[in-house]
Amino acid sequence: MLLARTTGSRDLLLALPGAHRHQVEGTLIRTERLIRLLGDLGMTQNSSQVYLTRLAKAGLVSRRSSGRSPGVALTPAAERLLGVIEDRTREFGQPTAANGTFTMIWYSLPKSARAARSRLVQELRMQGFGSLQDSTWLAMRDRRTIAQTTLDELRLAADSSVLVGPQSEISNVALLLERGWDLRALRQAYEEFLQDYGDYATPSSISDRDAFVTRVQMLEEFKAFFSMDPESDDLDDIGELRRQATTLFWAAYNALAPGAEAHFAEVALSPDVTV
Repeated sequence: MLLARTTGSRDLLLALPGAHRHQVEGTLIRTERLIRLLGDLGMTQNSSQVYLTRLAKAGLVSRRSSGRSPGVALTPAAERLLGVIEDRTREFGQPTAANGTFTMIWYSLPKSARAARSRLVQELRMQGFGSLQDSTWLAMRDRRTIAQTTLDELRLAADSSVLVGPQSEISNVALLLERGWDLRALRQAYEEFLQDYGDYATPSSISDRDAFVTRVQMLEEFKAFFSMDPESDDLDDIGELRRQATTLFWAAYNALAPGAEAHFAEVALSPDVTV
C-alpha cells in the first residue's frame, strides 16, 4: 500500500485522522466541523474547502449528507493508507529496522511514466530510501517486500530491478550515507524536535485544543524523519538522537492523547457542538 498519495509539505489528511484513527473509522463528520479542526491547525475556511475537494478527487474522502448538512468520511483506500502509516510509525527507530543489509532499486522509465515516477520517488523517500543518483535508490536495511509492493502497485516492476544483499568491509558505507542523505540537516532536525517537544512528555497544564494541535503537528514532524534518516547502524550520534526522539515522541504522543481526543470528540463528534 502506497504512503505518498497526496502532495504538499504538510499532509494533514495523514496527520489529523492518523492521530485519531480509532475515532474516525467508519464515521461521517460534518464538513463544517472538520473545517473547524483544520482551522485549529492553521488552515483558512477557503483553503480547507479546496483541500477537501482535492482529497475527494484523490479518492481519499467521500462526501455524503449528514442530515441536512454535508459530511465527509474516509474511503477504504484512506483507511488502508492510514494503517500503513501507522505501521511505519511504529516500526521507525526500532532496533530491528537496521540489520546490515542493503536494498537497492534501479529503474529506467519512459517519459510517459512521469506521474508514476513522481509517486515512486515520494514513496521511496517515505520508506527510508536515499537517492544515490538519478534512478538509483538505496535503503540501509532489507526493504525488499515494500519495494516490490510499491513497484507492483505503480505497475513499474517491468522497468525496475530490486537488489538485496549484505554490507561488507569494502562497501564504503560512509560514502553511500553522505551521497544519499543530508546528515547535517537530519542532526539539526532531531535536535529541534527534542527541544520543541521535550516538555510534552509530562505536560503539566495544557488545554484540550492545544493538546490536539500539538499532537497532530508533532506526528507530522516525526513522520518527516522517515525520509530523512537512513536508520544506519554506522551513525552512532544520529542513532542516539533517533532513540531520544522516538522515546520522546511516544511519551508525548500518549501523554497528549486524552486532551487531544477530547477536543476532537467535542468538535467533530458531539451532537451538541457549536461551530
